[in-house]
Amino acid sequence: MNTSTQPSTGSAPSVERRTIDHIPHDERHGRARDIFTVWFGSNIMLLTIITGALATTVFGLPFWAGAIAVVAGNLVGGVVMALHAAQGPQMGVPQMLQTRAQFGSLGSLLVVVLVVFMYLGFFASNAVLGGKAFAEVTGLPDNWAIFIIGAISVVVTMIGYKLIHSMAAVLSVVAGLALLLAFIWMIGVNGLPTDTGTATDSPGRASWRRSPRRPCGRSPMRPTSRTTRATCRATPV
Repeated sequence: MNTSTQPSTGSAPSVERRTIDHIPHDERHGRARDIFTVWFGSNIMLLTIITGALATTVFGLPFWAGAIAVVAGNLVGGVVMALHAAQGPQMGVPQMLQTRAQFGSLGSLLVVVLVVFMYLGFFASNAVLGGKAFAEVTGLPDNWAIFIIGAISVVVTMIGYKLIHSMAAVLSVVAGLALLLAFIWMIGVNGLPTDTGTATDSPGRASWRRSPRRPCGRSPMRPTSRTTRATCRATPV
């Protein structure tokens, strides 16, 4: 008689028992397509939209070039992540622990430290942006709104795997439709700026440009040669 207990996918979510532990085979379930909603639902948010918009607002790229840069960056990063994720079913441990296979127990510590700081920044950025948006809608003070968003995120991660999958599936539909409506409003109703298809001047781009060379050398106070010294004295700065 088979006495192994298969997990019930329909049971109510409970506090996560497996954190960095190895996941036994009889506790693994789900389908490959479930991964789509986890990544899609958790990345349709203000932080990713603002990060993508930096291509045009900060770096001054035209819309089409910014879109190509975002797609190319995601494809390159996706290939690396796909190769790393392929180890999951074989090793049955979180990705941060999987780095031991490539770097060893001590060498992986550097990777883990970097990932921890990255996740802290990711969490803080999302909490602040989400909290400010929540405050704008509800009228709550910014600090309280940020605290509420952060508390919800912590509770969801404590309950863990099943709740994360359930919420990501809902967010994929709700946030996806909201983003689609926002694009329709932006393009069809509000209209895009006239310079969307061309490169624009921006503070970030301007800072990269090299200042025009002065005829007197590096500085009017320090001419680089005797020939230009008289010109520097006669030319007002």
